[in-house]
Formats: sequence, structure tokens, C-alpha cells
Amino acid sequence: MKKSRLTLFFSILYAFISILHLVKVYYFKSIGYRYTQKKWSILIIDSILDYFLVILFFIVVNKTTKKLLNKKKSWKQIALLHIMLSFLMSFIIVLCIYLFHISNGNIKLNDLMLKEVLRYIIATIDVNVLIYFFIISVIYSYHYLKKNQKIEKEKSILERQLMKTRLNLIRSNLQPHFLFNTLNSVSSLIDISPKKAQDTIADLSDLFRELLDTKEKLTTCIELELSTLKKYISILEVRFADNFSFKTIIHDTSILNAKIPYLLLQPIIENSVKHGYSYDHDDLNIILIIQKINDCILITIENDGKSLPDDFCQVKMNIGLESTIERLKSTFNENYFFKMNNNKDKGVITSISFPYIAVKTVDRSN
Repeated sequence: MKKSRLTLFFSILYAFISILHLVKVYYFKSIGYRYTQKKWSILIIDSILDYFLVILFFIVVNKTTKKLLNKKKSWKQIALLHIMLSFLMSFIIVLCIYLFHISNGNIKLNDLMLKEVLRYIIATIDVNVLIYFFIISVIYSYHYLKKNQKIEKEKSILERQLMKTRLNLIRSNLQPHFLFNTLNSVSSLIDISPKKAQDTIADLSDLFRELLDTKEKLTTCIELELSTLKKYISILEVRFADNFSFKTIIHDTSILNAKIPYLLLQPIIENSVKHGYSYDHDDLNIILIIQKINDCILITIENDGKSLPDDFCQVKMNIGLESTIERLKSTFNENYFFKMNNNKDKGVITSISFPYIAVKTVDRSN
């Protein structure tokens, strides 16, 4: 709502109040209770003059209030100024109405008239002060809401920037060591299996091209997320050969259009590979299960590698998993679940749950 719209809003609101006042005057005048000695023409002119003077004060007070807020004056100074302005408004409104009638010959200026003006100012000061503080309440409510909207907008922008930064950190964290390890694997395959070496290079090229082409992507659908993950898994299968296996289980293919934060699964798989292998665990099997329970997507990633240490809850997660939780929160607010703990038999199980939100179209640009 711009300034002009705020003024328009108040003008309509106060016009409604003025009409209600005239209806009240009509009722009292018709039953001979009040206003019997005043002509209708004067009553209507008084109401119109009061309306335009209040609107004029509204414009002035709105500008004054904005300057006070920008200068960050103390509440005592602001309150004192508004009290003074409320009395000033009451005096000016009554004075202007009487001056208008005097200039038009409706009222003659004399000593008695001056006393009547003073009495009328005193008689109406409570109503005019209330009108003033009604003006102030509208203005401050508007500026408060506007400030809140600005803060929420800035907060949203900062959260989005943070999400992008974290996502870029995942990419930068993935690319160097992952690239070197993959190239070493390709180098060893050139003489043994040239075809597999070529396929690995193609998968690596496709994966990095997709990462570079989707710098602004924050969310995707499960189908495209699995497509990206498939290239990553193909490279891992080459790197670890017979010591690594990966299986995906999807209970219902209709959930492939569900919304999911982009690169949500890759850091978890990478973490499983990084910490799953040990001297006692030469082989690593990972199972990815995606299912829909009620109106939520439940993703579980199980591995049979090295278990988590007993003090895992006190261990700081790596940057990929920190970002995973932050992006879940940014995408679904507090309506998500993330838990990583040891499996009953061996290995680690990661559970993720979030609301099912269908993506209307499969769009890589998002």
C-alpha cells in the first residue's frame, strides 16, 4: 500500500464515519433531542469542512510520523508531540469552521461569539483528540505492517541466498576430491576396460554439466533427483567395483513428481561412502527406499558399513549434512523430519520425511 493508497483508504474510512455522524444528527434532530436550532445547510457544511480538515491533518501527520520514525526519536518525544498536535487539530478544526461561516455571513462576529467558539472547542476537544489518535493508530499500523513485510521479504531473500551458498558449497565440496578420485579410477580402467572408462567419463561429464547448468535450482522433483543421483552412483560403482552396491526401492511411481530439495540425497550417499568403509568393512551396500505414507514422503537410506560412534550426537555434521537439514527447513519450514542413527544389525540408517507436494511439470530449470 503506497502513501496515496493509505490516504485513499483513510479518506473512504472517514467518509463512512462522517455519513454515520450525519445519520445520527438526522435521527436526533427528527425527534427534537439535539441540533434543533441549527439549519441543515450549516450542519452539512460543518460535516464537509470537518471531513476535509481531518484528511488534511492525516496527510500532515503521516509525513510527520514517517520523519519521526526515520529519525528514531524516543517514545516520550513522539508521545508529547502527538498530544500537542491533537490539541492543535481540535483548535484548528473548530476555528476554521467558524471562520468559514463568519466569512459567508452565516454567523456574526461579536464578544458572545468568541465565548461560544471557546465553549465549542472545550465541548468537542475529547472527540477531536480521539479522532486524532484514531488517525495515529491507522498510520502506525500501516507503517508497522509495512516494516514487518519488509523484514519478512529481507528474511526470505537472506534464507534463499543462504540456501544457494550452501548448495554451492556442496558442489565445490563434491567437485575437487570426487573429480580426482574418479579420474584415477578412469586411468586404471583405460587398459583393462576402455568401454567402461569411456562410459565413466560420459557419466562424469553429464553430472558436472548438470551441476553447472542448475546453479539457481533450489528444488526439483524426485524423478530428476534420482536421475542426477544415478550418474553419481554409476561413477561410485566404477570406483569401488565389486565392493560397492546400490539399490533403489520405490513403492509407488506416482510419487516421482513429488517436490524435493535439489541435491538432497547426494550428500547423504557421499557421507555413507566416506564413513561406511573401514578396516572391518571392505564392502558397502546401500539401499534407498522412497515411499508415501499418508500425505508425506518418507525416504530411508540404509547402509551396512561402519556404525556411528556412541557420541555421534555431539559430533559436528559435515557441511553437506548441515546444508541438507537447512534446505529441508527452508523448503518445508518446520514440517520435516531428519534422523540418522545406527541400524539394528549393522550400519547406519537415515530417515527423512516431508510433506508430499506435487510438482506440476517436470522442468529442469525450476
